Amino acid sequence: MKKKKRETKYFAVSWGRPKKKRACGLGDALGQLGCAIGQGLLAGLTGTAAITVAQLLEMKITDRKPSNTPEKAGKIVLGVRPINNAKGKRFGNMVHWFYGIIWGIPRGILSLFAIRGIPATFIHFLKIWITGMMILPWMKISSPPWQWSRKALAIDGVLHFVYALGAGVCYDYIHRTKGQGKW
Repeated sequence: MKKKKRETKYFAVSWGRPKKKRACGLGDALGQLGCAIGQGLLAGLTGTAAITVAQLLEMKITDRKPSNTPEKAGKIVLGVRPINNAKGKRFGNMVHWFYGIIWGIPRGILSLFAIRGIPATFIHFLKIWITGMMILPWMKISSPPWQWSRKALAIDGVLHFVYALGAGVCYDYIHRTKGQGKW
């Protein structure tokens, strides 16, 4: 026997046992993981845009030149050698955006463990910042953070916090608008 449906002004109501709401309307674990990854990538894009704007403002204020760290890291990891300086800068910019977008995935994964809002943003910030401080010296691209000036350490921390905050606000907005609850 078919279930009866009655239409209301806002949504269709099905008589019978209500189905649990799942991420992106997908009920299985793999669907939830895919949804968390997709939403995380979008959050990573937003976080990367936020840190890029913050870096541009910081460079104007401190009169600093653009960093070539993403270019150096990309050369080491991918074994790519740009033909000239202009292509090297473009390559570095691509690495910067790719790295930032990919770092949105852990933000999505945190939600699978019911970690959201401010705690998730703080954990995400620590993961990104500490990972960068470990990997870059390991790749011999920068000195270890204990050799940095306080000013350089503070700027780096603030910039990575801006990324995590931008990604976190975006992720939580997406997550809340999909009916997944409050922070």
